[in-house]
Amino acid sequence: GEMCIRDSMATPVAYAGVRDVGVHFDSALRNVEGNFRYRYGGGWNWLTFVAGFRYLNLNESLAGSFRASGSSPFTQRTAVNVSNNLYGFQIGADKSLCGNRSYSLEIFGRAGIYRNNSDVSTSVSPAGGVAPGFASFGSDSKSAFVGEAGLKGSYQVLDCLRVFGRYSVLAVDGVALANEQLAVSNILTRSGHSGTGDVFYHGATAGVEVVY
Repeated sequence: GEMCIRDSMATPVAYAGVRDVGVHFDSALRNVEGNFRYRYGGGWNWLTFVAGFRYLNLNESLAGSFRASGSSPFTQRTAVNVSNNLYGFQIGADKSLCGNRSYSLEIFGRAGIYRNNSDVSTSVSPAGGVAPGFASFGSDSKSAFVGEAGLKGSYQVLDCLRVFGRYSVLAVDGVALANEQLAVSNILTRSGHSGTGDVFYHGATAGVEVVY
């Protein structure tokens, strides 16, 4: 086969006899938050206002490699690593839909503007004299948006213990993503950073709550 590589320094270079192409991608999101809550209403018809601090950490890594045969066979390897640290304040609300002394069903929403400190590193190994190797680094600090909404159900097991399950969606805008860095990496200045990406998560979780 044939592969065409474009960088920010030279015209595209075509590699003949490309084989053994491999790509590996990892993405991890971590979250910690603490909130103050004010409940309005009584019984099972209530509205709770929420305000607090939230921290999110989004790390991604993208690695690729291929082998090219021909008169000068070589192996090319590329690696991109990004780290996003978002911290800021959020507001939101929880609203009951139905329930009694044993169970409850509610909807919730959160939104906030965050400061995102992001770091990026990109490296490309030398390609057997056909193309140069290089490494570039970049960092930035800018505003980002985080919004979350979902549905939660819980059941009272004991007076002080509830089990719950929930489904939520989470949107993050204004972060550095691994797949967007190669296009902005500059060989001459050995710098490059793109922090305008957005990600969307959704899924179900379950756990226990201690009530006192």
